[in-house]
Amino acid sequence: MSQKSRHTALVERVISDFQEGNSCRLWKNSSGTAYQTNTAIQTNSAIKIELLNPRVVKYGIPPVGGGPDIIGIRKVKLYTGKGAPQFSENCVNCDILGEEISTDRFVAIEVKTGTGRLNRKQSDFIAALSALGAEVYLARECQECVQKGCQECNFKGYFLEEREK
Repeated sequence: MSQKSRHTALVERVISDFQEGNSCRLWKNSSGTAYQTNTAIQTNSAIKIELLNPRVVKYGIPPVGGGPDIIGIRKVKLYTGKGAPQFSENCVNCDILGEEISTDRFVAIEVKTGTGRLNRKQSDFIAALSALGAEVYLARECQECVQKGCQECNFKGYFLEEREK
């Protein structure tokens, strides 16, 4: 399986797994460049099309590159009480934490296969999201599973690590 198809399969698997255990909705964040035109003419060759006055359209979040492979929204519970509000999955001491408020958080997941590393634009964008309170994760392919299958990652084929805020 090629690196690109492994990446695509891993993105799909991470979306499916993450949505299963969390109250969230995730989407693939495709990005790139396309061309828009009102007129196209076909040249002598059936394969070649000439775009007249094309306009470049960049898409994705952010449209300049560096965006995560997966984006979404996750429902979380916020408990207000003594001190600063706290995000928590389980309310252990609800009487101390105070009122429960349900809110949404932006989720971003970057997926890396093989020995892939974050580039500068990705690192900067992830840092900006994290500073704004988003949940940011890096899903890294499990090399053992690629080669022969293993139990180390619970047969998921990847490790999910939360990025520091």
